[in-house]
Amino acid sequence: MLSKLKNKLFSSKKMKVVSVGIFLLVGSAVFFSANYFAKGATYGWLQASWSGGADTGAVANHTDNRTLWTKFFSKDSNAEITGEGKITMTTGTQDVSEASSAEFAQGSFSNANITINNSADEMKFSWTCGTNRVVDSAGTSYPTVLIGTQCWMASNLNIGTRIAGTSNQTNNSTIEKYCYNNLDANCTTYGGLYQWNEAMQYVTTAGAQGICPVGWHIPTDAQQHILDDYLSPSACDPNRVNLWSCDPAGTALKTGGSSGFNGLLAGNRGTDGSFANLSTFAFFWSSTVSGSNAWSRLLYSSYATVSRNEYDQAYGFSVRCLKD
Repeated sequence: MLSKLKNKLFSSKKMKVVSVGIFLLVGSAVFFSANYFAKGATYGWLQASWSGGADTGAVANHTDNRTLWTKFFSKDSNAEITGEGKITMTTGTQDVSEASSAEFAQGSFSNANITINNSADEMKFSWTCGTNRVVDSAGTSYPTVLIGTQCWMASNLNIGTRIAGTSNQTNNSTIEKYCYNNLDANCTTYGGLYQWNEAMQYVTTAGAQGICPVGWHIPTDAQQHILDDYLSPSACDPNRVNLWSCDPAGTALKTGGSSGFNGLLAGNRGTDGSFANLSTFAFFWSSTVSGSNAWSRLLYSSYATVSRNEYDQAYGFSVRCLKD
């Protein structure tokens, strides 16, 4: 594969490269594919863990098991994440043989979605909300949608290990989730349900990352209002309490609505461990507390409006992540 990349994209000279071939890094997973090149690459693979340096002994996973691949790109131990789609070398540039371009001697290279600035020791992948997906720490990818100036996940978060609805989620080393009626298939369709503390990963700071991917966070109450207000041409009270308002934002936010938010009516897990309201209501946590409760937004199958409510943090609600 590297020889194809070499022939298609670069000359055979040696060059300075910044991140030893990381073309897309999201969380701890790197996906290298022909989709991110205008031409050249035929096969791609997913390598989920990295030990630093190029692995010349392992064989890349592929459905056709390309056993003749003896070299492929890997994360260098000197590379660090400095923002989504951007890698910066911490101790200077690194040499990579078999892939070079005269353009690097000029300090930069750009091809399709990849930009490399050798003088600044960085490589960037251009990530576009609504076009590219976001990947959580378990490797699950989610579509994204740009609504006004906000970039949202366009499906409910579904990360963690399912536990029974009768048990409370706890502060341990495992992200825990509820699946409606304790059925894994409902998490696949509607996403997981989380108690507020689990969603926030046991911090109380508004806007915390919580269980969201790196570079994303649990939206604040104010950020949820920005979404409601953007989709409502009429008055939308940011301080309403347990009231339905912001017509027709509710319609726009539901599945099939004009916003692309695709608000799934996933129901909820009650404080007593029971499940209710599947296909009728959607409940989305914010990261903003209200006394011992937390603010949330509700969608209802029969309403064109959105409700702002405060609920006991022991409820199990859906989570939608917002890009930082």
